[in-house]
Amino acid sequence: MTINYKKFLDNFDDYQEYQEGIRQLEKKIIEIKEQEKQNILAEIERKKERELEKKRLKEKARLAEIENIKEQARQTEIRRKKEEEAKLAEIERKNEEIRLARLSENSNQQNFIIGGIIGVLYFSFYVYSFGFLESIGLILGTIVVSIILFLIKNILPRVILFVSIAIIFYINLYFFTNKKVSQASEVANIEVKYKFDEEREREIEERKTERENREAYDFQETSKSVVLYFYRREETSNNANEFVNFFSYPVTKYYREEYASKEFILKDKEKYFRDWGQRIYKNIRVNIIDIIANDEIKIKVVFNYVLNNGIKQIEGVSTHYLTIKKINGEPLITRIELGKK
Repeated sequence: MTINYKKFLDNFDDYQEYQEGIRQLEKKIIEIKEQEKQNILAEIERKKERELEKKRLKEKARLAEIENIKEQARQTEIRRKKEEEAKLAEIERKNEEIRLARLSENSNQQNFIIGGIIGVLYFSFYVYSFGFLESIGLILGTIVVSIILFLIKNILPRVILFVSIAIIFYINLYFFTNKKVSQASEVANIEVKYKFDEEREREIEERKTERENREAYDFQETSKSVVLYFYRREETSNNANEFVNFFSYPVTKYYREEYASKEFILKDKEKYFRDWGQRIYKNIRVNIIDIIANDEIKIKVVFNYVLNNGIKQIEGVSTHYLTIKKINGEPLITRIELGKK
């Protein structure tokens, strides 16, 4: 049997070209698959970036809302302080008027006292000189002295004589009426002081009541803001440790659990976040339904929810009742219950 080597070599070259073409095709297929894989991964990354951007925008909007609430609270506090300063200024003005009135009264009293002393000195002089008692001696002595002066010193005009008599008589009258005037002034001072003290006590009581009402209102508004923030964080956060400081322990009622501890609430939140990775709360309504005391209120929370764990999704409307109490100056949750369906 004769072998045609030339034909064999030609067929072998064709086979090598065929094998090379197969390898190039497989390489091209691998490159295409790799490119598709890269495209798919890039698309997944873009989706993740879009989701992260949505979350950042939502968080930014929530923080802006919180800042707006804080700014409104600051503006309210500024207005309250201005009103209180205006009231204090009005009180100071009234106190200043009362002080000036008392100074005027004291000045009048001093004038009365000086006049009384002068009257007593004149009275004593004439009684000692002429031997008459009290006002009779004063009046008669004045008349006698005036006549003697008129007879001896004829140069004195009669007008001066009558003026001197009138002055001495007025001193005498003042001496006898000074005591009654002093008594009347003392009675008037007592009445003014009593009225001032009564008005001051009433004003202090009104300010105390106003302060208590203002503190109660501030506590109520702060509690509503805290509750709203609590549910917003429960919607977006997966960190259970963020929620333990919202409560006062033990919590007398935590949904179906009585006297729940911090550890129980922490485990419950971790399970909730683990079971439902995606949570959406809409139309959150926060309303005060009962004022138990100035530092304790009951709040009703109603909201629409959508829960999704990647396998199933549930949605509906939920109602919660929260009891908030001011403890060490902070509004804390002491009780949270589910509403009846």
